[in-house]
Amino acid sequence: MAIYRCNKCGFICEDPLAAQGAQVPCGKCGTTSTFFLAVFYVRQLVARYLAACRELEVLKQGEAHPQQDVPLPSAAAPAPIETALLNDLQN
Repeated sequence: MAIYRCNKCGFICEDPLAAQGAQVPCGKCGTTSTFFLAVFYVRQLVARYLAACRELEVLKQGEAHPQQDVPLPSAAAPAPIETALLNDLQN
């Protein structure tokens, strides 16, 4: 089973007959999208999810034991994990 997610509109579609790497127009907006095998897609989602869970645990532990000499993170907010994950799938 192959899955694609449109980078422009976010539409997600699956096709049991599509080959990995096949280029197709998005079913919603027409932008060219690439099919990925569902297993690859799910592995990437799980890896991102687990990384976010680990980061959250580290942050929670940091709140429990604050250190005075640790610099504060920059004010720039990172991209949402969901967006970053789906963008990585296209690379």
